[in-house]
Amino acid sequence: MGFVQCRNIKHFIIDDGCLKLISTPVNIIGKDDEYHISGGTLKPLSTFELKRLEADINKETEKEIKNLRVLSNYSDKDFNFTVSLHYDYCEIEGKELKKVYSLVEVFYNGVSIDYLIFNSNTIQYIKELKEHLQEKYLCFNDTVDYKGELPLLFTDQAAVVLAHEFLGHMLEIDNFYFFKYNELINDVESLKLTVWDDPLIPNSSAYYKYDDAGIAAKVTNIIDKGNFTGNLIGGKINEMVVKSSLRRDYYSNKLLPRMSNFMVQANCSAKKPKRYIEISKLSRCFINHNNKVLELNVGLALLMDNSTRLKRVNPFYLKLTIKELLEKIHPIQSHNFLRPLKCYKRGQVIQCGGTSCDWLLLN
Repeated sequence: MGFVQCRNIKHFIIDDGCLKLISTPVNIIGKDDEYHISGGTLKPLSTFELKRLEADINKETEKEIKNLRVLSNYSDKDFNFTVSLHYDYCEIEGKELKKVYSLVEVFYNGVSIDYLIFNSNTIQYIKELKEHLQEKYLCFNDTVDYKGELPLLFTDQAAVVLAHEFLGHMLEIDNFYFFKYNELINDVESLKLTVWDDPLIPNSSAYYKYDDAGIAAKVTNIIDKGNFTGNLIGGKINEMVVKSSLRRDYYSNKLLPRMSNFMVQANCSAKKPKRYIEISKLSRCFINHNNKVLELNVGLALLMDNSTRLKRVNPFYLKLTIKELLEKIHPIQSHNFLRPLKCYKRGQVIQCGGTSCDWLLLN
């Protein structure tokens, strides 16, 4: 079996209407001719292979840079962006996968307010976001501390990250068995969700046709209208064998069952309370599997009263068990679009994505 991986990452800022490179491109190029799950004998690429990849990187990234220049139309001193442009190439047993995509972080008054994958939908979203900045963030400089007395509504990026962390990692087959998340599956079913994992969404940061073991990608339907199907990310519940969704961040690292685009849809909807805190961005979200505790650092939150934004809430920290979370959380039907995620697992970092309903967490 043969495996080749090439990754090139360039970081830009939008400044004075121009796209400016702010870091040296990161290159990860390698070849594993024997290719075992635990690694293998690594050999360098030939000069011809290197030149071919470098030429393709230059061609594809220049094309993407031309598209990215449209962002300069929306950038000003208060509203601006940083961009990471990714070129990923993978070859497994002659099966090739190449993808070029860009991730955009949006800043307002120096505060990160969103994280997006660049496409035509993103441009429309950014256009609308800028048009409504004053309306949405009129209270931006008037802040208040969170004291724990109000319900929390997770929306936008925060909703997707929360679903990825407390549901997605639970439903990866190795975590499900090793950390005994089967004990919580009835609580998950009670949320009446539809949940699936889809690596086949073109132009997404988590897209692949073959996983890193060379297995053909497919959609995994995990929960159907509140009913657990027995499918997990990586295999089936009764087989206890990893047969799909094997990914790794570097060609010599261990293959792990990982999410791709983790999708969550609500089939019922809780009612929004009159007064609540709307959380749209998490700066950190982490699940400790050993004690089944979720930790969150809230980056962007607003105090709301009947959908009127009153004040920005200063960043705060939350900690609760997954059992507590499942008892207190309620889905709200919504239409969050596909967002990129950077996912950490056992020391490896890969690109994932996802959509989610909004979440209401009662205190």
